[in-house]
Amino acid sequence: MQAGTFGSDYDTILSAWTGAPGSFTELGCSDETLDGEQLAFAVSAGTTYYFMVSSYANEGGTLVFRLSLLPSGPANDNFSGAIAIATLPFSTTAGTA
Repeated sequence: MQAGTFGSDYDTILSAWTGAPGSFTELGCSDETLDGEQLAFAVSAGTTYYFMVSSYANEGGTLVFRLSLLPSGPANDNFSGAIAIATLPFSTTAGTA
């Protein structure tokens, strides 16, 4: 999932959370740019996600909040399908689309 505040007319701070009130777990926080923030993280079906948008120095203004699902990556992105290289030099062909 990707969440962002690009296009807002004030300096935002964006954070994402999961869990229950009183015991939230932070998934990420962004306060790096003046023209909007962006977070990306993996999501699971059936899980509730909470987003908090605040401002730097209590300025406020017009908020633009966008949320989108990102396509999942290749099956071996978490190394479970990694190819072991026994000897060098090594050569293989793989699609990267």
